[in-house]
Amino acid sequence: MVFAAACDSPEPLPPGVTTTTTRPPPPPPPSVEEIQEVDECAGLVEVGVLFVENMIATLEGGLSIGVLTGDDPVPAEVQLLQDVGVELDRRVGLLTCDIGELNQEIVAGVQGYDSNDPVVALFLEIVRSGVINFLSEVPAAGEDS
Repeated sequence: MVFAAACDSPEPLPPGVTTTTTRPPPPPPPSVEEIQEVDECAGLVEVGVLFVENMIATLEGGLSIGVLTGDDPVPAEVQLLQDVGVELDRRVGLLTCDIGELNQEIVAGVQGYDSNDPVVALFLEIVRSGVINFLSEVPAAGEDS
């Protein structure tokens, strides 16, 4: 019970003591096919938030930073999420959404997320810096891939 009391206390924690907030698993992100049916930019914000939440949940607990940098093999569950990210990028381009505005809204949607996991912390830093895509080739408006 000492731990529970420390978490509820307004007093600062002793040096070296950290707490983590556990969140329930997020709902899965839409499939690539479902993303293709989104017909306005506002609908892509929810897709982006779900993408970030699912990527955080998948990256937590043991994946290397090399998974994000491309130096290590990408696990299947991360690849599925990257596919969602690529399709999100493609829809942003096709719908000619303002990528800066979209990113601000996605970042606001995941504002309370922080992590001591270095891989998740790096991913969140990337998201918050405005890089919301995987550098995929996004077709220009009016093009179809």
